[in-house]
Amino acid sequence: MTGRTSRFPRVSESEIRPGGKGRPTPKRSEAQRGRRTVAAPPPKNRKEAVARQRAADKSERERKRAALASGKESELPAYFRGPEKAAVRDAVDARTSLGWLALPSVGVNVASLLFRGEDKTSIYLGVAFGYLSLLLMLIVVFDAVRAARAIRTTLDERFPTGTEEKRGSLIRYGLARNFQRRGRRKPPPRVETRP
Repeated sequence: MTGRTSRFPRVSESEIRPGGKGRPTPKRSEAQRGRRTVAAPPPKNRKEAVARQRAADKSERERKRAALASGKESELPAYFRGPEKAAVRDAVDARTSLGWLALPSVGVNVASLLFRGEDKTSIYLGVAFGYLSLLLMLIVVFDAVRAARAIRTTLDERFPTGTEEKRGSLIRYGLARNFQRRGRRKPPPRVETRP
């Protein structure tokens, strides 16, 4: 045994080359032990597994909601992230929008259908609500056309060489934001409304 020599001679501390890690390589079992994390024990039954999943889903929804409320670019979900989406949001938020009238116009349209009676009063009310619904829908469509033009203009100014995302999808994103009331928009508006 004593006459046997190793193929790899031992290196003393003074002979360690500069730039080396300066410590021996750990055994595999030690390295794996260091990587382990303490995991929760597996669920005992299906009911507990469903409860855990619901809790995890709820915390994820809360995290996304908080990120949307804060408006920080780095925390936003992928759908809302990017300079192009920010430019579209700014273009929509900078103008006075009437797109939020879309939902009330549907309510007025339903009310016009309720007044279909035999007497003159209900007929007149039904016709009046019908015309009011038509007027509101025309206002919403006109406002959507103006919003789309504002979005195109902003994108042309800020991104003259073109955008990474398709223009159509950016305009649809802006119109969806245009149909919301300003106070309910997420992420919150960064710019003031122009007079």
